[in-house]
Amino acid sequence: MIPTEYILIGFAVVIVFLLFLIYTKDSEQSRKIRSIASVVEKLQRELYMLDKKIEQELTILSETMPSEESLHVKQSIKDEVYNMSEVVGEALRDIEHSFESYKSEHEMRLAKLEASMKTLVIPT
Repeated sequence: MIPTEYILIGFAVVIVFLLFLIYTKDSEQSRKIRSIASVVEKLQRELYMLDKKIEQELTILSETMPSEESLHVKQSIKDEVYNMSEVVGEALRDIEHSFESYKSEHEMRLAKLEASMKTLVIPT
């Protein structure tokens, strides 16, 4: 075999290794994204259930309490729901921010990896 054939075989091995590395990293990222999506879905479901529960309690309160007390209780419940939704909203914003930074970091890594593959495949 000629030395250039050894070089081509070496390039092929490096490219196969890089493809394997990209595949494993991509599957790892997909797993992380699925776990984040499930957490977001769980938070949305929990918020929906809280909203339904509060509506039921408000309905019960409006039927049993006098109007002035009912308005006061409704307002306090709305304030509590708003405070709870702020906490959930902040958690969702934190998750979104982490996901965006995570995404941009991996896009940069992928761009660097592609550039290094191009320099390996197309020598100048």
